[in-house]
Amino acid sequence: MAKILKTYDPRDVYVIWSEIGLDSGFAPDTFLSILPDAEVFNTVSGIGGKVARITNGVQTATIKVSLMQNSDANKQLMKKLNEVVFGDNGDLAPMTITDKSKTILVRLEDCFIESIPEFSLGETYTSVEWTFRAKLISGLDVEDTGNIGISSIFGGII
Repeated sequence: MAKILKTYDPRDVYVIWSEIGLDSGFAPDTFLSILPDAEVFNTVSGIGGKVARITNGVQTATIKVSLMQNSDANKQLMKKLNEVVFGDNGDLAPMTITDKSKTILVRLEDCFIESIPEFSLGETYTSVEWTFRAKLISGLDVEDTGNIGISSIFGGII
């Protein structure tokens, strides 16, 4: 069972994908979300009231990272996206989310940029939401001493 992170400070969360540190430009508010593409189990109820559960074979997730439009991380992701779209440079890479002590909170395999983010201009800098897809998460093991948790995608708090 995953443990709970003692304290939470967005400056102590590090996200790395394809050797790009995405933590250099997190947008305010929610800057990271991970959503599994399917439930862990499918349930079947028989006519007699018996219930069975079947492990779902879907093991993918959607990851959204919000960055400031003027951040270095956003510029590096745009450059990487151009390399993938207009070149022959592959974009499958692991994504790791760690804390200040470099403890891996979440690890995703075969992660790739799913779509080109929306771009807008205005009087102030805005945020850009990048959407990634990946194989589901490896196990987590975080300190057990707090009230804000980061747990497995299978039923925990992200």
